[in-house]
Amino acid sequence: SEDETLEFEIEVKNLAKPQYNVGSYLPANDAVSLSPNVYSFDVRVNDLSYEFQFNVKEEDTNLSLQKRLANLVNNSNISLNAQILEDGEGNSSLQIMSNLTGLPESKTELFKLTEEHTSKNTGILDYLGIREITRPAESARFLINGNERSALSNTFTVEKKYELNLTGVSPEDGTTARIGIKTDTESIKENLIQLVGSYNNFVKTANEYIEKQPLSNRLLNEMNRITRYYNSGFEQMGLSVDEQGAINVNE
Repeated sequence: SEDETLEFEIEVKNLAKPQYNVGSYLPANDAVSLSPNVYSFDVRVNDLSYEFQFNVKEEDTNLSLQKRLANLVNNSNISLNAQILEDGEGNSSLQIMSNLTGLPESKTELFKLTEEHTSKNTGILDYLGIREITRPAESARFLINGNERSALSNTFTVEKKYELNLTGVSPEDGTTARIGIKTDTESIKENLIQLVGSYNNFVKTANEYIEKQPLSNRLLNEMNRITRYYNSGFEQMGLSVDEQGAINVNE
């Protein structure tokens, strides 16, 4: 009922973003300058700690090591995603990103990489340059009817009536989007206008090919014959067919 219909204006200031740790760009095909051995580092994510162990081999290049660690992270299923970045000049970097977005007020990061208490050899974090946060996570910020709100994700519910998925920020001039339920007549009108627009675009495109494809004219004549056959019914609905065969809508 109209009494239960919730309508509001929303202005999006900032989208929720994940945390990024982007490593240093190293010559991809150069040999790793660490001594061959077993190395490890610790990852703290979602209030849980994990230790990653791996071998550095004598024949390893920077790129092969980065790829091995990326696979190790991606196969661990601990809400992190790793990938290799390249700068186009023969250098590569290891990037680790959180699957989660947003930053709760009680936290300063979504994940942390350390090796102070790891069980094997250390030095890999500084060598790859992935210890520090490159871009911290951010929460979504938006205004609902002028009141500032925030959310950890870009998908959230409002008053248990609407689920919103934010895909971009609002224009800087303060333009808002109106969220609500359209009446049946408004919805029908919009769909009808869209349908007529698609039909008219089809007719326009067919007209452009008459000289190159003479059979297009036969198609247009047939379509015009059909629309004019239904012309009297169209008029009762606020539709009319012009001389070029396009349909016009009287809203």
